[in-house]
Amino acid sequence: MRKILVLDDQPDSLTTLKAILEYRGYSAVIPASDPAAAILICSSGCDLDLLVCDIVLRAPITGAEAALQIHRNCPRLAILFTSGTALEGLDDADFGTLNGLLHARVDFLQKPFTAAELVSASDRLLAARTAPPEFVRAMQRAGAQRQSLRKSRPGVLGAGGS
Repeated sequence: MRKILVLDDQPDSLTTLKAILEYRGYSAVIPASDPAAAILICSSGCDLDLLVCDIVLRAPITGAEAALQIHRNCPRLAILFTSGTALEGLDDADFGTLNGLLHARVDFLQKPFTAAELVSASDRLLAARTAPPEFVRAMQRAGAQRQSLRKSRPGVLGAGGS
């Protein structure tokens, strides 16, 4: 049985993600609306298989920061990031965190996505040993776009946000 932790601060999104994954057959789906709660769940050991994590949260720490802390306790945990913000629009800290996790099993789905896309990405990530090459290439393209944007419009992508 696969165990999945879902971190999203929007109650409707959290409920929907949990329902989709349970319908797919993942019977142990643990919802968390607060990054501190998600980190606590993983602090005493890791018996999870996948973290589905929204990056932009209304909390003192972002989903990317929470995922990094969870990854330190659970280095084999697959992480599926979600966000309504495109990769190139993430703030510097979150983009850097995602770059720092490229050696892990990570992927990204931009909202809105379909139930089929969520299930497909989850299944693919659970079967993978590393980040999918499509995600690595997407991060490289986003990095190049960010660099180009900085050169053409200094100050657009500041350290504080997009």
